[in-house]
Amino acid sequence: MTAPRRFAPILSLLLVASPGRAPGQEMPEVLDPGLAVSLFAAEPQVATPVGVAVADDGRVFVVESHTHSPRSDYPGPDSDLIKAFDDADGDGKADRVSVFAEGFEDAMNLVFGRDGALFVCHRDGVTRLRDLDDDGKADDRARVLRLETEQSYDHSCLLGIALSPDGRTLFVSRGNVGGHGYTIVGADGSGVSGYGDGGNVVSCDTDGGNVREFATGFWNPFAMAFDRAGRLLCVDNDPDSRGPNRLVHLIDGGDYGFKALYGPSGRHPYDSWDGELPGTLPIVSGTEEAPSGLLPCDLAALPSSYRGHLLATSWGGHVVERFRPEPRGASIVASREPWMTGGDDFRPVGIGSGPDGAIYVTDWVRKEYPNHGSGRIWRISPRPGVPVETPRPRWSDPEPDAGSRAIARLQDADEPGEFATLIDAVVDEEPFLQSAAVGSLARPAFRERVSRAIGDERPAVRLGALLALRRAGVEPDRKTLDRLLADPSEPVRLMALIWVGERGIELPPDALKVAVTAGDPSSRLVEVYLATRAMLRGDELEASRERVPGFQIRREADRELVAELLRDESLPDRLRAMACRLVSEPDRPEVVGTLIDLADHPDPEIRREAVRTMALGSGPEVGGALLRIALDLEGPADLRADALVGLSRQPVDRLGELVPLLRDPSAAVRIEAIRALRPLAATEPMISESLERSAVEADSLPTLDQLRFALGRPPSEPPPGSVEGWAGLLAEGGDPESGRRVFLHPTVACSDCHRVEGRGGTIGPDLTALGRSATREQLIRSILEPSAEIAPEYQGYLVATVDGQLLTGLQFHFRSGGQAASLLLQDGREVRFPLDELEQYGPMRESIMPEDLERQLTVEDFRDLLAYLQSLE
Repeated sequence: MTAPRRFAPILSLLLVASPGRAPGQEMPEVLDPGLAVSLFAAEPQVATPVGVAVADDGRVFVVESHTHSPRSDYPGPDSDLIKAFDDADGDGKADRVSVFAEGFEDAMNLVFGRDGALFVCHRDGVTRLRDLDDDGKADDRARVLRLETEQSYDHSCLLGIALSPDGRTLFVSRGNVGGHGYTIVGADGSGVSGYGDGGNVVSCDTDGGNVREFATGFWNPFAMAFDRAGRLLCVDNDPDSRGPNRLVHLIDGGDYGFKALYGPSGRHPYDSWDGELPGTLPIVSGTEEAPSGLLPCDLAALPSSYRGHLLATSWGGHVVERFRPEPRGASIVASREPWMTGGDDFRPVGIGSGPDGAIYVTDWVRKEYPNHGSGRIWRISPRPGVPVETPRPRWSDPEPDAGSRAIARLQDADEPGEFATLIDAVVDEEPFLQSAAVGSLARPAFRERVSRAIGDERPAVRLGALLALRRAGVEPDRKTLDRLLADPSEPVRLMALIWVGERGIELPPDALKVAVTAGDPSSRLVEVYLATRAMLRGDELEASRERVPGFQIRREADRELVAELLRDESLPDRLRAMACRLVSEPDRPEVVGTLIDLADHPDPEIRREAVRTMALGSGPEVGGALLRIALDLEGPADLRADALVGLSRQPVDRLGELVPLLRDPSAAVRIEAIRALRPLAATEPMISESLERSAVEADSLPTLDQLRFALGRPPSEPPPGSVEGWAGLLAEGGDPESGRRVFLHPTVACSDCHRVEGRGGTIGPDLTALGRSATREQLIRSILEPSAEIAPEYQGYLVATVDGQLLTGLQFHFRSGGQAASLLLQDGREVRFPLDELEQYGPMRESIMPEDLERQLTVEDFRDLLAYLQSLE
């Protein structure tokens, strides 16, 4: 489809380049000197490869993707292919390439069965392929699983696939479907249905019988594999704002914390990512961005030092990582290190090993998320003379360790006499044993005794009983809930609140309030309480009951609820302080007076949060209160500095009153006063003269540079001209509190798009836990080069319609079997188009994050901003 002339110049400038050959053939490096890497295949032999599996005869089978959000002018093919690559002459390069099967949409991964059948995991199912006449093409095709859902995003589908060590059971992972309802149906009619949960893993027989849920709580569990001990491991891409990406150990009935009903960020208080909530399980290790493939090292020809280790690919990190597991309780924890690295055009996805022990890594090559035509397959093998272990046979019996055996014993417990053993495990602090025990206690055989255990004198037993009843889907009665909400143990009260919110049990506010007024509540308990109150609002409760897709439910705190919480003096100070963060419009009559009053509250946390919220408003009442606080020489310096950030958003007519603060004893106040006066420096002689005098008297380089910046002059030292130069200059140091004010300042405008701890915009990812998953150098690069790496969910798209509209937004999706499309606009609205109304569409070249942000910062501002972002954990 060709764009009309009126759009052509714009589209050519804004859209990413058309599909073509890869930009060069830079060789990635394996960091182990005993191993060598070679190019096995490259475009045009292969395009945008994903999953890989190697047959017993050594042929390498690869998913070749062609339906992954293609541009409107993508040349095709129209379906994904399964290609077979044969190194017939044994020189380490593919010399025969054939199409084994085609006709798939969003195919992701594949695995060979014991009988040679190839199982392909694709958007809406798993298909078993056989070559019965041995001609190199699949001539027998059977649907093993079918996924039914209204969501059509590429990763809201079936993703990963693995076979048990005995080859009898399939494990299939599903990416979250945006909170839509879904059903996974097997060939025998058995199935799993859900709404609002995250991604999950189901198991079934290899013929598609006996489908059941195995584990839940994922974002995009992209690849799975069994290790030597028989543990099923999985790499899971992180939610929009909750890091890090993770390697997890899957157990039957395990809950890994994420629920799509509560939105895409992963920051909802009901979500957990590393075992933060009771009943959820911790990670084995964090990973680099977008982990996509997983290989136990025992299946490859590697030195003995690799025994029990794992390799995982990272599409976004340009790396294959090596993980070294160690025991942790009944599970494992792993350290990690780079194993294979490359440049910007190394984007590894799938990883597998052949019968000779060689490792194969598929490479997407380019950063463009839609199909683009480039692709490579790399082969890693030992150098001559390097001693290696014989690859472990693919179907050998596992060697379970003590932890795996203990988990299995608890999961098998179903006799009344085993109740005491299960209770002992619940009391144990080991989360995998607790989870296994809770799963068994949820069985009907134990229901009566578990219900009585709610009154046990041991807090851990009461909590375990609650978790078991919740997992069993029991609807708690009012007497039980009242008891749990008033429990002396905070974890019990916390999970009781979540139970109420999840089930939509409409209790009066006073019945819930008891959970946070019994002692000094933790921040986590306060967050859960606030979320539960919000969950029980009429509109949100109704949306959940009507099965509105979770990602489409607006979860803004109710204005009346927030006003009530702010005014309620019987609530703990911490709760009222956190309620201040929920105020979305500080100028509204029902809250503005209360916020002004709270700015004078004796509790410093309430006072601080009230002022920070007021600083996001712009009305005259708010402005007057902030000015009063800023000019109060007896007030805390940090509070006055926060008020000055807010004054930068106010009309300029009273800003001249800030001139005396240029000589304030507090450096933080002086800096914020300079920033607030900056807009007047070019037009108000009195202001510019005052800034000039301050520049002469400046007692520090950061203050002098701030003044020079306000006066439109170059800094004392020229800024670096490269990312590497900035990284060296900003390698350490900075004041996180000053950086927080930089983040919120309107001239930098980070908070217009990004949210932290409830405040800010939602166009970009929530950054509340950014410090857990991003290094300082990564942060510097993302600020200086925002278009270098764009997370898929924040890729900008341009849509041109036949009636002359040009629209930009995020997350362009095909709908209705490819007959329509949708675009998420930057204000959160979704617009839909019949496909025949679109003239052109495609991903934009540039990130929606502005370029040259560093030009709005002094060097010290930049350093402080980095310190703040790294502190967000």
